Amino acid sequence: MTMTTYKSRIVSILLSALILISSHYSRADDARIISTNASVTELLFALGKDENLIAIDVTSQTPTNYRALANIGYHRNLSAEGLLSLNPSHIIGSDHMGPPPVISALLKTDIKLIQLVNSKNIGDVRSNIQNLAKTLNTTNKAGPLLKKLERQEQQLKNNRWSKKKVAFLLSMDPKKLRLGGLDTTANAFIEVLNAKNVVDFNNYQNVSAESILALDADIIIVAGRNQDLAIQELFEANPILKHTKANINNAIYSINSSSIIAGLSIAAIDEAIRLAQASSQVVKR
Repeated sequence: MTMTTYKSRIVSILLSALILISSHYSRADDARIISTNASVTELLFALGKDENLIAIDVTSQTPTNYRALANIGYHRNLSAEGLLSLNPSHIIGSDHMGPPPVISALLKTDIKLIQLVNSKNIGDVRSNIQNLAKTLNTTNKAGPLLKKLERQEQQLKNNRWSKKKVAFLLSMDPKKLRLGGLDTTANAFIEVLNAKNVVDFNNYQNVSAESILALDADIIIVAGRNQDLAIQELFEANPILKHTKANINNAIYSINSSSIIAGLSIAAIDEAIRLAQASSQVVKR
């Protein structure tokens, strides 16, 4: 083999390698992604992959005036036919997505189905960021996100909420009080703040205003559709709650319910930091 032939072969091998690398990243860039829950959609935006979104579920939120996306309904009641008709390359959701026959059908296709854990703690959020970033070749975007999460975790370890008794009200309708029990995202949110749930039952339960008063919680969190009006609307519908210890001590706080709708999210961690820093704030009535 002459030197010229040898060099030509080397150049050919290098060009082939470059083409393969280019093809790999082109496929990643050309991904057609369906997100089946709010936390996944939030992560895709944080990792800079929102441009690849073609459809989202009913719980997902996008910025104002964002381009229109197809809606696939509720993540526990998906339609295989509906999903496949959108010609996705990736379908990303949580381990709660379903029903099971739909998951089984999707696993028989060439579509990449990714089921992240339904986050119950910061460790779960971290793992979901890492797993999704690796799958979508966006580890460069994950670095700053993970560093921020690490800082927040340290901030939350010691704060004024530590060991306080907290009642978490899901107030989608101020006239219907739903108290978050154990094994809920509400409880996960309380634990992120290093506090203690004032109740010991599981799931969410409808309760009366009088029973909330009797719980004598140190702090009350109200999660509503409209964060700015959640507490005002709660008091208008349930004036007795003005006499709670939490209200007397200016320790009633509101968060946007969308931040906890699909497990503990990046937005939920941001909310926890905000509440942890709000120790001396008086809630606006």
